[in-house]
Order: sequence, then structure tokens, then C-alpha cells
Amino acid sequence: MPDNASGILGQIVDGPKGLSIRTKLAATLAGLVTLSLALMAAFILYECRQALLEEAIRRGLTVGRNLADYSASAVLQKDSLQAIQFTKDALSDDAVVHAVLTDDQGVVLAVRASSGRLPAEFGAKWQPLQGEPVRAEGVPADVQVVESKDPDSGASVLAFDFPVIQAGVTVGQAYIALSQEKIREVMEETTLKVVALAAVFVLLALISAVMLADVIVRPVKRLTRGALAVGGGDLDASVEVRSDDELGVLARTFNAMTQGLKRAQADLVEKELLQRDLSIAQEIQQGLLPKKIPQIPGYELAAFYAPAKEVGGDLYDFIPIDKHRMVVAVADVSGKSVPGSLGMAMTRSVLRAEALRQGAVGETLSRTNAVIQPDIRRGMFVTLFYAMLDSAKHTLTCANAGHNPAFLARHGRIQEIAPEGMALGLVPAAQFFSDELVVEIKAGDLVALYTDGVTEAMNSSREEYGEERFKAALIAASAKPLAEALKHVVDSVRAFVAGAPPNDDITLVLLRRRA
Repeated sequence: MPDNASGILGQIVDGPKGLSIRTKLAATLAGLVTLSLALMAAFILYECRQALLEEAIRRGLTVGRNLADYSASAVLQKDSLQAIQFTKDALSDDAVVHAVLTDDQGVVLAVRASSGRLPAEFGAKWQPLQGEPVRAEGVPADVQVVESKDPDSGASVLAFDFPVIQAGVTVGQAYIALSQEKIREVMEETTLKVVALAAVFVLLALISAVMLADVIVRPVKRLTRGALAVGGGDLDASVEVRSDDELGVLARTFNAMTQGLKRAQADLVEKELLQRDLSIAQEIQQGLLPKKIPQIPGYELAAFYAPAKEVGGDLYDFIPIDKHRMVVAVADVSGKSVPGSLGMAMTRSVLRAEALRQGAVGETLSRTNAVIQPDIRRGMFVTLFYAMLDSAKHTLTCANAGHNPAFLARHGRIQEIAPEGMALGLVPAAQFFSDELVVEIKAGDLVALYTDGVTEAMNSSREEYGEERFKAALIAASAKPLAEALKHVVDSVRAFVAGAPPNDDITLVLLRRRA
């Protein structure tokens, strides 16, 4: 063995200088785990307090609003006896510390406290509790909520100030104070539990870190000897493991590396197979889209579809109903790639079946939702614009399931076609609704149905194409032959994106009544 190699091995045998790698590694792992646990504990405690505070505010809003609403007549008439009964009713909530009703001059008409010690005298001027305003969702603009102290016990309370309104006129104020003692108790209990649990995890982390560091570092002392022993190798080469010291680590690392390269080769083959499967899926999805544009007397149709990935979740379809009626549908399934394409296939099948049963367009969407909703994957939904063209009456009867509005270009102006409705798959049939809207189609009119991949297409600066650019492109294209109009709009989107990778599928269908 060369002298320099012997010197290096000699240094390894002598041991490390200063803190060992084992100590540094154990301390680092333990520190990271402790920091993560501390941050997690702080977050849990903060979220817990916010949830408790929001619940207390909702509770106070309910009690206070009921007190203000039910006592309006009594306050207007300054009927103290009846007003007192309302404040007593407010104290039926065990969290309410006191309830006060005043007239429009701030004079106390009724006051009750859970402790029996009234915070103000009847007929006296009420001084609202002062404190830090509480900002929370659901608090009306005319209601004030502050964190304050109970003047009797000094305990923390949430003080609510409600206007008492009769016939649209504020005739007085209703005040309640809600105890925060429950929040404090729960927070103390939660803090103790979180701290105790964190301490257990920190202890386990320390033990685990020491054990892991010991297992990892023990073989490292003979690392150089193993490296000197292995003069070369290839993917089939391996190092024999004879010990758990540094040589063992080197051997395992080398063997893991060669096995990893072998797995990488296998993964590459698997990836190629997956790519081939995705190509097949893309062909199948393309087969589900209309193979040709239907011919409608007096009308023209054109369509464009570009998935963001190999397969996508957008859908457009043309469904002939009878001699004069044709359904034009554009849909967007939440999600992309394979999940989106599966949702698209299911939606297309169900929609076609329900459309051919005929009936009102809103009813068709309702039946489609009733079939899709129980089976669609949780968290997925489908937006859909459904339009039935009657070429004899020259009308377009539309229903919208949470989709983008359609645009009608006429004489250089854009009209939105935007009936209201809910996305498919979100709610059961009993809660679903979809309004209908009938639009007259005049000679030369251009109607655009699209998915949000058009208006939300982004350039490299993350700026969206937007509805205004889309409308301008439609107006500019409205006088062109339909194929050129479609190309003009698509080119406008592509020019804006300027080569940035697509962030969503793009679908565009144009319908024009011939002049």
C-alpha cells in the first residue's frame, strides 16, 4: 500500500478531531426535529385559539342579534319590564356575563348580569366596554365586537354592541358580554397537552437521532480503506460487505449506487411505456371528440381543442336532436391529465344519453348531474355550457352549469350569454339548479363557446389573456370566414402566450348564422 494511503488510513484510525460527526449529526437532527415541533405546536395553538374565538363570536352574534331583534318594540316604547325579560332570556346562555338594553340616548332600560351584580343602574348612562376591536368574518358592519374586561370580575370578555332597529330606525342599543373563560381553559388544557406531547416527541427524537447517527457513522471510520480497495467498477460491480464500519458504509453506498443506476434504467423503460400508454389514451380521447363538424342549414360551426398535457379534461360535443335542433356543448372537468380525461369521458357519455331523452335544457343538466354526482371522484366537478340551436326558429336555448358565459358578436359589439347554474357533481340532485336563457340568432351573428383555458392563458410574465382581449379578437374576426375567424382567435391567444407552457386545456367552438 502506498505511503500516502497508509497515512490517510492512520488518521482515520486515530479518530476525529473535535466534535465527532456522530455528535454533529445527532445534534443537527435533534435540533431540526425540535424546531419543527415547536413551530407545529405554535401553529396548532394559534389555530385552536382562532377557532375558539370564531365560535365564541358566532355564539355572541346569535345571542346579541336575538336580543336586539326581539326587544325592538319594548325599547321603542321604553317598556323596562318587558326589556328586563329579554335581558334575562339572553342570560340563559351560560357564557353571557351581562346583557344591557339602552334607548337611543344611551340610557339603561334593562340590565342583567349572571353574577347578580349589575354593571350599571337603571336609568343611568351606559358606558360601553372598551377594548381592542375584533376582526372576524361574519361580523356585520353595524355590530362592534371588542376584547375587554368584565367590570365586576375583571375576567376577559367579548363585548358586543348591536343596534336595536324598529321600522328601519335605530331606537336603542343592545349590549352583551360573553365570557372568554372557556377559551382560556381550553387553551391552557391544549397548551399542556401540546407541550407534553412535544416533550415526548423531542425525547424520542433525541434518542432516535443518537441511534441513527451511531448507525450511520459507525462504518464511516473505515471509509477510505474501502475506497482504496475498490479501484474501479461498472453497473455489475459490487463491494463485498464484511463489517459495519466505514468500509461497510462505502460498500453499501457503492452497491446502492450501482443498483440505483440499474433502477434508473428500468425507470426509463417504464417511463417510455407510460408515455406510450398516454399516447394511446390521447388517441382514445381524440376519438371521443366529434370526428367531423355537423352541417346545419343556414349555420356554420368550427372548433379548436388543445390539451395542456397528453390528455386533458376539456370537452366539446355536437348532439343532433332532430331535423332542426342541435346541441352544442362545451365542458371543463376539474383536474388535468388522466383524471380529467376520465371525468370528461364519463360526462360525455351521460350528457349524450340525457340530451337524447330531450326535454328542457335545464332539465337535461339536472338529470346529468343526478347521474354524475354520486360517482364522480371526491373533489372533482364539471362546468358545462349547454346550448340547443333551433335552426328553424333561429334561437339558441342555453343553460349553464357554472361555466364561463358564452359571447355573441353582433355589429361590432359583444353580448354575454350568462344564465346562472351550478357545476355538475358538486351537489345532489335536490340542491342542483340551472336556469335557461333563449337568445335570438340573427344573420351574421357569431357565438363563441369556450373554456377558461382561453381567457386564463398566461404569458411568461404570468399575465392572463383575459376576457377583454378575447372579446376584441372575436370582434376583429366576426367578419372573416368562420375557419379564418377561428384561426384568428387562436393565433391571438398564441401570440399573447408567446411560447409559455400551457397551464390549462384550451377549447373554443364558434357558431355563426350565415347572412
